[in-house]
Amino acid sequence: MDANLIAAVQGIGPASNILFKWDATGECTDVEVRNASLYTPMMP
Repeated sequence: MDANLIAAVQGIGPASNILFKWDATGECTDVEVRNASLYTPMMP
């Protein structure tokens, strides 16, 4: 498994937006994790 994909998944938290990408064979090729909040400060 790709170390960059593992690192991205480990960054998932309660304010994460997660985007998965895959190729024609169905293999996961990219995981993007963006951590942000629309509200400041973040609510518990």
